[in-house]
Amino acid sequence: AGKLEEIARKEKLKCEKNVLFMIAKATEGALRDAESLLDQLASFSEGKIKEEDVLTLLGLAPEDMYLSTLTAIREKKGEEIFGLVKKLYEEGADLALFAKGLFEVFRHLLILKTAPKAGALIEASPEMVTALQKKAADFSQGELILALSILQNLQLQLRRPVASPKLLAEVALLKLVYLD
Repeated sequence: AGKLEEIARKEKLKCEKNVLFMIAKATEGALRDAESLLDQLASFSEGKIKEEDVLTLLGLAPEDMYLSTLTAIREKKGEEIFGLVKKLYEEGADLALFAKGLFEVFRHLLILKTAPKAGALIEASPEMVTALQKKAADFSQGELILALSILQNLQLQLRRPVASPKLLAEVALLKLVYLD
């Protein structure tokens, strides 16, 4: 992200707050891929690269979608889960990437729950870390470990779906709602 910031400054690109972090994370630190993605985004942005542009180009879900999912799970609102999955599906988000992202969110929660001072292990925006610190109290360590197992299975199922990806995501998320 730091290197991308240098490049953006040299190229006089304006970027919203988390754009460079999102690009670096999406490309898993591969600088060439990140530069290419930054170039693509710059070519169709109108003077400023927005978070929404990155999300749309990569088929990613916004951070607030993960937080809404956590709230729906904790409050046992199955109907909201169907609505969230429907919204992701209709907006063209990649459900496999959403499952991967949610897996990371639950990993972050487990880190915050078991090793609160290990914040350096969490790759998320400072705002997301703050939000997750509040959510960590909503789950026990056992629930978080079980959630990680369910989400790991979902990722495997989405690679070779025996049913629609939408149905697989709904069922996995409902398992999280009704962990007990």
